[in-house]
Parts: sequence; C-alpha cells; structure tokens
Amino acid sequence: MTHYLRALAARLRGLFGDRRAERELDDEIETHLRLLTERYVRQGMTEEEAARAARRQFGNVTLLKEANREMRGIRLIDTFFQDLRYGLTMLMRLTGAGVTLGVTVALALTRVLKNLLFEVKPTDPGTFALIALLLVGVALIASYIPARRATRVDPLQALRHE
Repeated sequence: MTHYLRALAARLRGLFGDRRAERELDDEIETHLRLLTERYVRQGMTEEEAARAARRQFGNVTLLKEANREMRGIRLIDTFFQDLRYGLTMLMRLTGAGVTLGVTVALALTRVLKNLLFEVKPTDPGTFALIALLLVGVALIASYIPARRATRVDPLQALRHE
C-alpha cells in the first residue's frame, strides 16, 4: 500500500514541476557516462574514442529521460496542461494583436464617426473596453469549438490520413 502512495506522490510531484528529479537524473547519466569513459580509457582507448564508445553503449539519453518523465508524471494530465498552455498562449497572441490593431484603427476613425454618433463620445473608454472584451470573448469561443472537435480525433487515424 505504501508503495502505491509513494508512486502517486512521485507522479504528482513530477506533474507539478519537480525539476529536482530531472537534475538528479542528468547528474546520474553524466556520472555513468564518465565512469564508462574512464573504463575505456584504462583499456587503452583515446579520450575521444572512449567517450564515443561510452555514449554508444549507454544508449539514447533522450529516450531514457522521456521514459523517466513518463514514469514520474501522469502523462495524460501533463500533456493536457501543456496543450492548454500552448493553445492559450497562441490564442492570446492572436487575439491581443487583433484587439490592438482594432482599437488603433477605431481611434483613427473617430473623426469620421463623430458625426454619426449621438450622445456618445467617439473615444468613450467604456465603449472601447467593452468592445475589446467582447472581441476577446468571441475569440475564446471561436477557438474553443475547433479545439474541442480536435480532442475527439484519434491521433493515429489522423496520421494515417496524411
């Protein structure tokens, strides 16, 4: 029972950014490679040949790190948070650029609109803020619908169709 609780605690630490485990793994890999290199040098290889042979014998370090990350974290949740963070970042960049451009153009066109508006100033800050918030809301909804649809697609089927 304690083994399962420890495993769950390790996964949750991995999920919420415990970078200490990654640094420890990096140090351990570096130590193993150094020891293998030293062994090969003692056997008569040059330093460069020994380092190359040690890396070849040790295997793919990137795959090892990825497997370690998967064991430490809850992969599905971790991937979800990464995708969500990426999606929101891209959305806010595009939305921010669009709102900035829109407000700039609207301020430039205030002289034209001045004659068409009644009982509202052309540069009313409340109206500008409300319209900017409305545009951000529309952008969120417009990006949510395709994102929701994309989560229902099986990645293997999508790759087969390409």
